[in-house]
Amino acid sequence: MRTLSLLPVMSLCGSVFMLACGAAPDDSGFDPGAGETPSFSSGDAGNGSLKVPQGDAAPPSAECAKSTAAPTPIPVELVFMFDKSGSMGDNAKWTSCKQGLNSFFADPASKGVEASLQFFPGGGDQCAQSDYSTPAVAMRTLPDSTNFSAAMNAVSPGGATPTLPAVQGSLQYAQKVALQHPGSSTAIVLVTDGDPNGCNSTVQSVSAAAANAKKAGIPVFVIGIGNVASLDAIALAGGTTKATIVSNNNAAQTAVDFQKALNAIRGATLSCEYEIPVLPDGATIDQVNVVYTPSGGSTATLNYDAFCTGAQPGWHYDDVTKPTKIILCKSTCDTIQKDATGKVDLVFGCATKGGIPR
Repeated sequence: MRTLSLLPVMSLCGSVFMLACGAAPDDSGFDPGAGETPSFSSGDAGNGSLKVPQGDAAPPSAECAKSTAAPTPIPVELVFMFDKSGSMGDNAKWTSCKQGLNSFFADPASKGVEASLQFFPGGGDQCAQSDYSTPAVAMRTLPDSTNFSAAMNAVSPGGATPTLPAVQGSLQYAQKVALQHPGSSTAIVLVTDGDPNGCNSTVQSVSAAAANAKKAGIPVFVIGIGNVASLDAIALAGGTTKATIVSNNNAAQTAVDFQKALNAIRGATLSCEYEIPVLPDGATIDQVNVVYTPSGGSTATLNYDAFCTGAQPGWHYDDVTKPTKIILCKSTCDTIQKDATGKVDLVFGCATKGGIPR
């Protein structure tokens, strides 16, 4: 979900997967703790939005609602390590990947994500980890249509594929970023067209480096350009199950498929966990409602679902006795993340729909 307007009720931080404040409560008489429960509509065109039953279209009633606010989202930082070895110059792979990366970095849908970019092989001693621990483009907020493009235009393919020091250097930088942004979600994105070679780089040694990243809480996503099935081992060790392989049989299609792979990683790293803002005076944890307004649709209040076992869209607290986070159920999260212009609000004061188990 993308950044949207916030009510001046509370001053809260910006967003990765944005929960945005909606219109002020009115006197419609709508009670978010009662009425029909919204359901997902699989036949909805385009974004898999919520199907809102009759009567759930109005915002919460001023009779119980005290305020509306956005919780503090968990930020996402993606550390990109981009292969510029000589083989990337074959079959327009370099051009296609540049096009896909440029589109991703400049895409308004990337708003709220931060990214950095470094290339391998590096300059000087290509085997030195230090060659890869300082990015060509430092971590910055997306969308960005100039800095990443300029950095890619300044280099060209050439050299071997020293993936080991590249991953080790990217981990060093990612750990630095994570320390600077406690509570953030940091991940490495490795883009390469070949098996590791040079500088003691093998599938086994790079997999070990990826496993170290996983142990540090930093997953390693791998995108392979062409037939590079051996990269699955690196992705598995890095905690992301398997590599995404993009065919390079057609340059235009490679660019499209590559951007799709990047978008999938963006979706996988966006969080559906949010810190609970300070409750307004008089409101309790069983007087919090999560309200979703799909793009072009009507407002729906999500059910509280402690174990996410229900068929209806839902959410729950991390700890019902001492809650610190609001967590959307996975199916709910997946659906809402596809709706780039919808919005989610927290409404305080009305009984939580579905009830809080005690």
